[in-house]
Amino acid sequence: MLLDAFGNDAILVETVGVGQDEVEIARAADTTLVVGVPNLGDDIQAIKAGILEIADILVVNKADLAAPTTGCRPAGNAQLADERDWPIPIHQTVATDGTGVVELVDRITEHRAFLDRSGTRHQRRADSARRQVRAIVEDRFSDASNSSPAGQPGRSVLRRSLPDRTIRTLSPRRSCARLLSMARETERGIHARTTHDKIEHLRELRDQATLGGGERRIEAQHAKGKLTARERLDLLLDPGTFVEIDQFVTHRSTSFGLDNELYYGDGVVTGYGRVDGRLVFVFSQDFTVFGGSLSETHGEKICKVMDLASRMARRSSA
Repeated sequence: MLLDAFGNDAILVETVGVGQDEVEIARAADTTLVVGVPNLGDDIQAIKAGILEIADILVVNKADLAAPTTGCRPAGNAQLADERDWPIPIHQTVATDGTGVVELVDRITEHRAFLDRSGTRHQRRADSARRQVRAIVEDRFSDASNSSPAGQPGRSVLRRSLPDRTIRTLSPRRSCARLLSMARETERGIHARTTHDKIEHLRELRDQATLGGGERRIEAQHAKGKLTARERLDLLLDPGTFVEIDQFVTHRSTSFGLDNELYYGDGVVTGYGRVDGRLVFVFSQDFTVFGGSLSETHGEKICKVMDLASRMARRSSA
């Protein structure tokens, strides 16, 4: 997914040594090639039946070791081809001398064209994205339901919501329904806040965003004789003219525990204001947040304010 976001034309994922029931790659890839060798016999073919069914293209390598009519057609393939709009080709290659490799690339290109014509590629990617979201939600919910409040080990949210005396009397389905109902009630409680409460909450968020990485890190910055990102903007811009953009943006990383370290603004203050009455667009990197490290959303904020400046310049010159 990351390589695709970088705009690579083709991404090859090799799953070496997977078990015969490990077929998740077919859900992530646009085109799945299953590579086998000839003369494995009926017993091995039967064992491999599960993984053969995920193939968009079946590749028989070392085809020079088999007679053309033996060992190069996996069992049951004719039935499998009838069940799909895409007739699964069986392509023979010889890796040692490159025989059939160019033609195999042509087959992959044909399959890509088929996916585009039928709309299947878009559907596959949408389904893949949904599965990733579902997996993250399941992991997060599992972590949240099994977490315990500080100073109360063993008192997880799940255990407190469904204590022993209650859960023994409920079926697993009813227990799940009860937990979901409690979650919905909590959500309704949040949305039932008054407008005044919401405004106060927004003010609290703004105060947090203004602190960047926190008071301790601001003090450390001052101790080095340096100003914070906001202080530098205050010096640059005419008083009272700064309008901040994307103040509450946070990074999206979940690696190395970063999902537990979120700072509003994500290490860069962006927006627009005036210098001697002239409109300018600005960004100021905040070294109190991750030392000023550049995340994806950090970069997006900078690019966004640059794009706004460019559009405004074109509009002014028109």
